[in-house]
Amino acid sequence: MKLIVALPLMFLLFGACKKSADGVVIKGKLVHRSCATVAVQVLDTAFYHLGQPIWQQAPNKPAYEHVFSVENICSFPSAATVGQEITFKVISTDPSIKECVTCALWDNPPAQKQLIQVVSVGKDK
Repeated sequence: MKLIVALPLMFLLFGACKKSADGVVIKGKLVHRSCATVAVQVLDTAFYHLGQPIWQQAPNKPAYEHVFSVENICSFPSAATVGQEITFKVISTDPSIKECVTCALWDNPPAQKQLIQVVSVGKDK
């Protein structure tokens, strides 16, 4: 009987560790932008798993936690600048990615990648 109660309880406690990001508006911050890379730091603690634990673009640059590289860089708003907070949704597809042309620069992008749709661009933080 205890096992019957314990298993569902364990599932609720441990199965919900990684929240699904489908359709949820998430807070982030643009921490790096180049012609090849857009790096976003996740600010919502429930979604830290979307980014890699720590990332540093170069040895002389600051290190950031919970950062991912935007896979659909051509859909990222050109008006957004480094330091600005954004809100975004994780998406499963973006047709524009097939036609996206970026430069050949390799600037140590975050290994973790996400397709996102930016909902809003906020103020510098």
